[in-house]
Amino acid sequence: MNPLEEWYDYERFTIQALVVVMGLFFAGIALNELSVGDNPLTDFVYTYYLDPISGESTGDSGYNMVNTMTYGVVLTMFAIALSGWLRHLGIDPSDKTLLALLPFVLWAAFGEVVEDAEMFGEFFSAWFVSPGVHFQTAGWVIIAGWAGYAISSSDSDDEKKKENVKSVSALIIFSQFILYGASINGSGTVARLDIDLTLMMLFSVLALAVPWLLESSAEAFDSVQRTVYFSGVGGGVVLFGALASFMATKDLSQLNLWPVAVVIGAPVILCMWMLEQGREAAAELADLDIVAGILPPGMNEDEYLASESKEKDLIESLRLKATMAYPV
Repeated sequence: MNPLEEWYDYERFTIQALVVVMGLFFAGIALNELSVGDNPLTDFVYTYYLDPISGESTGDSGYNMVNTMTYGVVLTMFAIALSGWLRHLGIDPSDKTLLALLPFVLWAAFGEVVEDAEMFGEFFSAWFVSPGVHFQTAGWVIIAGWAGYAISSSDSDDEKKKENVKSVSALIIFSQFILYGASINGSGTVARLDIDLTLMMLFSVLALAVPWLLESSAEAFDSVQRTVYFSGVGGGVVLFGALASFMATKDLSQLNLWPVAVVIGAPVILCMWMLEQGREAAAELADLDIVAGILPPGMNEDEYLASESKEKDLIESLRLKATMAYPV
């Protein structure tokens, strides 16, 4: 067996622990839905997890010592398990995967802002505050990644795979529009403020075209990365459309746009400058299958520092600039 396909003992243990944790969590919910009398499992799940999340969506604090520690441990376990699954499945772990995931960072941010505007119905409000938004984001990433993996594993030719990726991505974006659009349209805030959702509809139409409009920007991605990338951008456009509908009801003098320039604009400009500075150096190293900051295969740090070679001289001369072009 390929060593990369083997499971480490700690990965097996982590996955088994996650199965137990999730099993207990959903068992507590199921017992409540089945109207089983007072039981410690259901009381624990609702007291420390579900009720606080619901409370946070209405403006109350949703954190306590128990759920905060649990979220930290479970998210760490998810990271360990996910890294094992990605390696086992042969998913590209390079910087391109990180770039493909970036749209979901904005997706989550737009969703939280829409929730702050109280535009979601009661159910989805609880899923757009921490920690629900993190698990929901991970859920959409897994759905898109699984769909992309299924396409990449098919026997279709490359062109057919690209078309399938675009179609599946559009379906995922449309699913988000249906779910969140229905929730927003039925919310009390939309009815009370008489918010016109025409802008959301227009942005959602644009979102469905994202896989075709941004096709050229995803040329370097594989099928998994493309599906995640398109789904994240398209879903973000849907949620931004809801936010645009809300902003349209406000007087422009009430809108403070300088935080957007500081929080988003400045980092984007900085990242573009860093990319431009390091692009050539990173490309030169990539031609030699070298990533700045990553030791050559089969060599530890002490061996690398003690070595003398033209390859090392080249790496050292380009390392600082090349690292500026990496998303990490």
